[in-house]
Amino acid sequence: MFGVLLRYHGLGFSGEKEKFLIPAVNDGPARAVDRMPDRAEIALRNGLIFWAVFSLVAVAVRGVRWDETLEQAQLLLGTALYPAGHPYSIIEHNAFTVNHLVSAAVLWCTGVAGVCWFRNVLALGMTLLPVFALGTLLGRRALAGHVAVIFLLLDALQPFASYYPLDVWPNGFSSGSVGMGYAFICFYLLVAGRVRTAFLLIGLMPLVHIGQAPIIFLVGGLYGLWLLAFDRAKAWHAV
Repeated sequence: MFGVLLRYHGLGFSGEKEKFLIPAVNDGPARAVDRMPDRAEIALRNGLIFWAVFSLVAVAVRGVRWDETLEQAQLLLGTALYPAGHPYSIIEHNAFTVNHLVSAAVLWCTGVAGVCWFRNVLALGMTLLPVFALGTLLGRRALAGHVAVIFLLLDALQPFASYYPLDVWPNGFSSGSVGMGYAFICFYLLVAGRVRTAFLLIGLMPLVHIGQAPIIFLVGGLYGLWLLAFDRAKAWHAV
């Protein structure tokens, strides 16, 4: 996620003069040029790093909380036993979802505390970083992104939640936060004009959170129709 948000601003990391990959129009071949990152790019990069570190520190300070995917991970690994033919067991073993499979892998590698810590940080990071990046892109300055994140942390956006609750960790239900963050990344890429990558991620949305897929499918579909009507060359390139 962090790499996706940084890549489409041509960002480097060394602080010295270096080769930057500048994506060509319509996701075409990138070309390397020598230049220093401008102030907007530095502010975006530093803001993403700040909120990523904030997510780690917040979980460390407030403490690791139970995560909803722990039970699904235990079920997939066979450590949480359900009766044969139980509907929940059937669904978990037959419905592919990245959230539960990744949690099962982390649980197998690290244990209960590890998977909860991982999901806590992931949920908070996927809530804050995409909102900051999108706010920065739409507001044309990093301050707008920081303000958007602060409003989110203060639950100021809760009254506007009509389709899905705009919860922030430590609510314990990380799948919704991860799914919404993923949807925000898709929307960010559409706004940034990276339609090929955006449509690829939109197509994979059901693997992350099928409940939130209809809205991003609608947004992507309307954007695709707009491209067909006004920019067919870009639409065909996206395909």
